[in-house]
Amino acid sequence: ICNVNRAIDHNQFRMDYLVHQQINPKYQNDIIENGGTIHYVPGIKTGVIKYIKEIFRFYKVHNDYHIVHLNECGASFFLYALPLLFTSRMKLIVHSHNGNSSRRIAHKIFACFQNLRVNRKCACSDVAAAWMFGKKTLRAKDYTIVHNGIQVERYRYRPEISEKLKSEFGLEGKFVLGSV
Repeated sequence: ICNVNRAIDHNQFRMDYLVHQQINPKYQNDIIENGGTIHYVPGIKTGVIKYIKEIFRFYKVHNDYHIVHLNECGASFFLYALPLLFTSRMKLIVHSHNGNSSRRIAHKIFACFQNLRVNRKCACSDVAAAWMFGKKTLRAKDYTIVHNGIQVERYRYRPEISEKLKSEFGLEGKFVLGSV
């Protein structure tokens, strides 16, 4: 998400973040330096009623958003956007990143509500799309594949860098296979 936030045109878009726990200071600084705002709500472990109340309060106060984008591993994250069931003013984009979860029951329950409300379905893969939106969506190709926001240019093979590293590690003239 930080890679995407760094790359967008900040004259046209603003990315704010709604989270329920403190995030890594590295990412927090990156978000703030690139024009984002981080909003906190108490986690669901503080109490379901309190959590839901805070989510509704957030959307009441911050009702000027045009789009809500959920980056999800499971549909239970729809709790972040629960108030959107009661308004069509904001568009909802759901981006699925997983193909399974240990919280299958919660996922299935929230997926029913989420998939009634979602305006744009995105996934990192066909497996992630089937998991989040159902196999009918997969058959209908009713989603968009959006790969993770990685700056691929940074990771392209470059012979000069390969030779330099081989030299540093005493591997000149050797075949080296790496895995990350």
